[in-house]
Amino acid sequence: MDDKSIANFQSHLREEAWDSLYNSEDVNEMFNNFHCIHLRHFENSFPLRYKSYITKHNGWITKGLKISCQRKRDLYFVYRHLNNPKLKEYYKRYCAILRNVINLAKKLYYDKQIELSSNRVKTTWKIIKDITGKTQSPVTNMKIKSDAGILTNINDTAKAFKIYFANIAEHLNNNSSDVDKAWQSLKRSYPENSSEMKLIPVTEIEVI
Repeated sequence: MDDKSIANFQSHLREEAWDSLYNSEDVNEMFNNFHCIHLRHFENSFPLRYKSYITKHNGWITKGLKISCQRKRDLYFVYRHLNNPKLKEYYKRYCAILRNVINLAKKLYYDKQIELSSNRVKTTWKIIKDITGKTQSPVTNMKIKSDAGILTNINDTAKAFKIYFANIAEHLNNNSSDVDKAWQSLKRSYPENSSEMKLIPVTEIEVI
């Protein structure tokens, strides 16, 4: 319903002569005529439109499971209106059995998908995300702080990481040379104990 269809509906009602109402003396007949005329203009102005919706298909649902689920719904309606302890107990047992069958059907279906997949890890994570409904959305507002400032563009961020890891070996070498300089300075400060001094590897240090 939009403004154009509403205006069209009002226009048809104004142009209607309503002779069948005025020429009748029976109230019921007048109402029926009014209802028919009103409904005819309404359906012409607001026609039904059918839309198709894509529903999620669960491959593990078989024809037998659909019949069993329908049977469960029928039992529920009967059990809800009748106060019968035996029927209640039967309904609970039926639900428990159906739940176990559904879990087994899911397990067999997903195990077969993983078995036939060329990338089992990727398929497993896809199944987990589909079941839990948790899909990771792409990060669009990422901010990285670097020497050049705050980076928001994904290409600039990638370049910053590339430069950092390309120069990390040089930084490690510089740190190593600083340690060597400090060690030589320590030996010069204490020449009498230089023969007994040795660097202790990190693996030999005991944390207390």
